[in-house]
Amino acid sequence: MNSNYKIDLDSLRVIEAIVDQGSFSGAALALHRVPSTISYTVSKLENSFNVKFFEREKHGVKLTEAGRELVRHSKHILQIAADAEKSIERIATGWESELSIALGDLINPNALMPLLDNLFKLSPQMQVRVSTEVLNGMWDSLAANRADLIIGVDDTIPSTMSGISTAELGYYEFVFAVAANHPLATATEPLSHDDIKPYRVIAVSDTSRSIPHRSIGLLEGQSVLSVPTHQMKLEAQRLGLGVGTVSRKMVQPYLDDGQMVVKATELSGDRPYGVIYAWKNHHKGEGLKWLLQQLASPEIQQQLLDVG
Repeated sequence: MNSNYKIDLDSLRVIEAIVDQGSFSGAALALHRVPSTISYTVSKLENSFNVKFFEREKHGVKLTEAGRELVRHSKHILQIAADAEKSIERIATGWESELSIALGDLINPNALMPLLDNLFKLSPQMQVRVSTEVLNGMWDSLAANRADLIIGVDDTIPSTMSGISTAELGYYEFVFAVAANHPLATATEPLSHDDIKPYRVIAVSDTSRSIPHRSIGLLEGQSVLSVPTHQMKLEAQRLGLGVGTVSRKMVQPYLDDGQMVVKATELSGDRPYGVIYAWKNHHKGEGLKWLLQQLASPEIQQQLLDVG
């Protein structure tokens, strides 16, 4: 970047890391730099504008008005730069230098490993990053280019998404299940909204950063315990901390040994939950193309959905 400019991409990446981590020291760890380098970068940028971007607090930092304005633009600038870099790399070699994959937390991550093993044989230098997202966090990761491919997202596509392609992955069966000693375990079926509402619901937290969060199966005014994964949700319900819908495959061992019971409800009853995978249309890299070919296999789809 021209030296006459006050802002460069590295400075913006430092600012973003501080905001994401909540402190200069956290940003240093995330960026694999020493804290003094982070402080110097911020001070240099602040001095060039004669303004403060952060207010130092006892337990971290907080953005000033100028800082919030910088971050508002930085996300867009960094995304444009990342898109340009990836596009140029793909044009030059056909293979991505880096590929990011986001998995829904009901996807079996072990089923991805053989695919990555074969991918590395085709492109040994490729860097691959795998993350887990929940609900609209999946779409948000694709929209913000944190992921090039999302696997196991539900088929409710946010209206803000554009320029994407999708393909069916399969279905999960969800059931309303409670601990065997929960008051609803012996209640008359089907359970109504009024039956369920007095009891705490266990919900998996949406990981979206920009796209509005979604929730599933929550009733207005109902007490909520939010947890990060479906596995923790199931455990909370097994212990009687609350109620909610869970994957039948995950809950089946507890149904078999009598620790939990399935209850019919007026909400929706047992229902298939369609999941898909999605990617950006403009992404033409050979790595993604190869992965999409593999994901079309019914056998691989079943392995990805086979989580207990």
